[in-house]
Amino acid sequence: MAKETNKTKLIPIILIIALVVFNIFLHVSRTIPTTLDYSIDLRYNRVKDLLNHTWAGVEEFPSMLFCMFPIALFPDMQAARLGWMIANFAFSFIIMFCLKATLFHNISSTWFIVITLFFTSSVPVATAIMNGQNLLFSLAFFMMAYALSSADDNSGYGAATTNDALYFNNSRNKAHLVRSVVAATASSKSSSSGVGSFLLSILAGLLLGISYFKYSTIFFLVPIFIYKRKWIELITSAILHIALNIFAIFWLNTSLLHIILSPITSSTDTNAGAGFIDIMTMLYTKAGFLGSYTGTVYLIILVAAYLLLLFIAVKRTTNDEMLFFSLCCALSTILIYHRQYDFFVLIVPMYYLIETAGHSFSFKNLSSPIEKSSRILEICALLISLVGIFTVMYLNWIFKYTGVSIEYGLGATIFYECSIIGIYVLCGYLLIKSLLR
Repeated sequence: MAKETNKTKLIPIILIIALVVFNIFLHVSRTIPTTLDYSIDLRYNRVKDLLNHTWAGVEEFPSMLFCMFPIALFPDMQAARLGWMIANFAFSFIIMFCLKATLFHNISSTWFIVITLFFTSSVPVATAIMNGQNLLFSLAFFMMAYALSSADDNSGYGAATTNDALYFNNSRNKAHLVRSVVAATASSKSSSSGVGSFLLSILAGLLLGISYFKYSTIFFLVPIFIYKRKWIELITSAILHIALNIFAIFWLNTSLLHIILSPITSSTDTNAGAGFIDIMTMLYTKAGFLGSYTGTVYLIILVAAYLLLLFIAVKRTTNDEMLFFSLCCALSTILIYHRQYDFFVLIVPMYYLIETAGHSFSFKNLSSPIEKSSRILEICALLISLVGIFTVMYLNWIFKYTGVSIEYGLGATIFYECSIIGIYVLCGYLLIKSLLR
């Protein structure tokens, strides 16, 4: 038994060493050089233009660009690329640190390091950094807002059952450094009047407002704040953008209607056929019989899915917060057009699936054939989902280095289809569990 325990302990150590080596190789040989020469999505020029009273009206609202004003402090584009690359690496660790403070707080430190290194060396994260993308920035601020708003929560996080979880600590009430510091800060401001808690909510709301920069993803994560009944944070985030956009009317000498409609119009011009696995792409590429009704069908699915998310959040059909957050993350990848670099939000459902795997694989206390059949179906769904996540997050490196990309399905049809099937099964699996629990 002792030898088996030692071997089990060696597994994460070996993984850590391998992932550290791969991280160094990946980022030194590919990420850093490409970022300094490329960073096509860096918003440096757009922010500089806005501060000079000029706005192209493309994709981002003025309020969102105002929130990124520090990037305009760099003297030129090359310096901005370097600074944004360093910031994105920092954002990656902030995301994981905040997850450890909240949803991932019951994982052992060793396995948390493994998951963090897996995250930082994944295809979406590295590609996001190379392209100068913005979701790492947005998700980092979103997770900081989530962590702050959760500082005074008394309830546990994550899956309801952890006794059979793989490689995780079972103490959900274990004090965590971040939560303790934040809670202590809040209580020191006011021990009885609740002023400290209110100020903490305001700060979380401001961070949440800043996170809206990548609204095409964050929009689908916001229901977690409704689920947690964090109304002050939601109202504060809305007020921040209302105020900044009203200010932009005078700053840009334009109309409110122009400020509202221009980004929306430019965002709808995206060529869905060039996408990855989102529903619009699937409809255009695999449901040609819909013809001119494709856009209408997609809009109906989009609205219905979001209303369903809001229904689950308001009614709390599940008391499992991590399950609902995982559902939000999974749906965000398929409901709106996204390139592959936005798929690192799948780290949350991946963790959820791994954490609940021990319980899902158990047939204890299952007597009837129906219960056993349901458990077999759940295991199949879980494994298919994990394969889909792993394909999107990691396997594509094989094709990146051979000049072939899963994203377009060129020469990698099997893996492309695996990613599609896996992510859609994941969404269905999480949705069913959210509605039935």
